[in-house]
Amino acid sequence: MGIVKGKVITGAVGPVTFSSWRDIQVVKQRVFDIKQSIATKNVSTVFGLGSRFSAILRKWMYPIHFIHDGAMVNRMNKAMTAILLKHRDKATGNFHFLPESFKPLEGFELNESSPLKENLHVLPQVNLQEGKLTISIPEFEIKKALKFPTEADQCTIIVSVYIASLKTKDECKMTAEQTKTFSVDWSDQKSTAMEWSYDVPEGCYCVTSMALHFHKQWSNLQVSLNSKSFCPAMICNFSINPGAFKDRPENFKKARFAFVDDEYPPIKRKTTSKIKVANKKAKGTTIKAKKGKVAKEAVEDENHNITKLNNAQLQQQENEALKSEVNELKARLAAIESMLSNANTVNQQTERPNIALEAGIQSGLLGNPSSNGIYKFPVRDAMVAPKITPKALSGQLSTKNRGKPAA
Repeated sequence: MGIVKGKVITGAVGPVTFSSWRDIQVVKQRVFDIKQSIATKNVSTVFGLGSRFSAILRKWMYPIHFIHDGAMVNRMNKAMTAILLKHRDKATGNFHFLPESFKPLEGFELNESSPLKENLHVLPQVNLQEGKLTISIPEFEIKKALKFPTEADQCTIIVSVYIASLKTKDECKMTAEQTKTFSVDWSDQKSTAMEWSYDVPEGCYCVTSMALHFHKQWSNLQVSLNSKSFCPAMICNFSINPGAFKDRPENFKKARFAFVDDEYPPIKRKTTSKIKVANKKAKGTTIKAKKGKVAKEAVEDENHNITKLNNAQLQQQENEALKSEVNELKARLAAIESMLSNANTVNQQTERPNIALEAGIQSGLLGNPSSNGIYKFPVRDAMVAPKITPKALSGQLSTKNRGKPAA
């Protein structure tokens, strides 16, 4: 949703995003899906911490230095992130700072369009030793060391100190003692040397900044000449008192941010060890199940083969018994045929059946006739003899055609 503020539109509308930079309308392509690697996410985390830390420093310097440089925020965040990346443990995510860790921020200009070094050639001397921060400004010639604007006739030099703990959320209260001011007139020849000090507990850092405010006298009023394009201010010193912050002094209060150990762990790639173990167990169970299934099928196949073998053996035994019965019957039929061939052939057509019947009865091949006059073979195990009629025995067989002969 886009919002119209005067002549500037802000927000996302369709595939584009509207924003403003220094009262200038900016239109960018809208990004929907952003894929980041683990390293990119860790750098983003450090950048976020650096942005929070820089915002705290700017918060305490803003009422004193009247910072108006919009690009200064990005420059300060970039410099702070570079320092934090060098002092972060990749394994634990904790920060390990040395007394000289934040020295790259010394001389950082808060307004590039009006550098403090070009307007004041004598900078304060800051020294931190044994928990004592000492600040001194030497005597200097005003017209040579301090550059006044055209209409300015007076300059107020402001030096402020911010003290806080690095590892615990404790900070020093900003009071009048934390800020020193002294005025310099354009008509004066030399400035007065100044020196003062602060107590810095162990495990704390201290940031010393300096700003110049120019005025002109109009009647009984002082009119400020500082503006967005002209506001000289600079970070002069960034020191750390090594050690661990233990007892909170009376002039300290709770803070919102600190580099607390184990509070900002690094982002790591998700491990799949548990999933792999579960998959391995499931795979082992599947293999066991498959092995059991295969073994069961093998046993069933073996039993089936044994059953088939037993059935085949039984069938073979039955076939052999049948063959022996058939051979016995063939032998008896051969005996009957030999008896028939040796019999008297007189009246063969009428007497032959009686001779055959008698031979069959005597040999025991035929039993007693049934009610319809049909003789049957005796019933034996595993075989039934075919029905034989007297007509068949006498040789008077049917002469009906049983089928056409093969071609």
